[in-house]
Amino acid sequence: MESHEGGKKEQERLCAQTFLDWLGSQCGTKYKLQRAEEIPDLKGRWDFVAQAPRNTQWIALEVKGLVVPQPRKLFSSWSIFCGLVTRELRKFGTIEGCFAIITDVPWIFDQTQRRELVKAFAETLSQVATDTAQGKPINIGSEIASRFPDWPTEPPNIDMALWREQHTYKIIHRPKDISIYKLDDDGCSLTVGGVVGEAFKVDQALAEAILGIFKTKTGKSAKPNEQLGEASLKGATETFLLLDSHSRWVPNIVAQVLSSLDQALLSNIDAIYLVSVHNDRVKEVWHSSVGSV
Repeated sequence: MESHEGGKKEQERLCAQTFLDWLGSQCGTKYKLQRAEEIPDLKGRWDFVAQAPRNTQWIALEVKGLVVPQPRKLFSSWSIFCGLVTRELRKFGTIEGCFAIITDVPWIFDQTQRRELVKAFAETLSQVATDTAQGKPINIGSEIASRFPDWPTEPPNIDMALWREQHTYKIIHRPKDISIYKLDDDGCSLTVGGVVGEAFKVDQALAEAILGIFKTKTGKSAKPNEQLGEASLKGATETFLLLDSHSRWVPNIVAQVLSSLDQALLSNIDAIYLVSVHNDRVKEVWHSSVGSV
């Protein structure tokens, strides 16, 4: 239990420090970070106090992990997908050669689609492998689309009608062809040669993850609005909620979900930021003066 708690606190500190490094770079100030519980006069239920040198004013930070419920996590890696296709190809011994894929399509497919896409790729490779020259890319986008109806076919957009009707977010990405090229004539495998970006198909899972931060089933845990409300009473000049993103969420979708919340749940929060410790990215997704960005 102590190990788990220690790991959680360290992750919170990493998130807060990533944010402060970014904030400091915006205003030319290096902030000092301390846990609120370590400051005798500022003990409270929020996480951190941030203060600029030689300045008595301070900022309150609360960190919440934006974690997707386990049953809703998607199979999200092209590299893992390539391993599954390789296994399928070797099972039937249908091709000879090591191949790589190049695509601009992020991984946006769920588990059922993944199984169908593995089959579509294996069938397509089996058909075109003999005519593929080493080192020369071949576009197989149309072949994949003919075998896999869920291959992206629309310009990028957010399906707002689906959100209004079913409270489900779905990102539709632009149609991009996918190319393969042969690395070697020996062996039997598929690998990633180049992928521009990764993403998730964001549906109700994102809304559930955010709602879970502001509402608890038992009612025993403190909500971030209450925690940062305590900080305001203690004298914080600004209160920020940091969403520690464990996945590569699309920021404008997070902003949309936050704007759909009862704004009373955000009354003590000046701004909300999406923070990715993994790639040092910070994005403001909600502000008290405008409601969203």
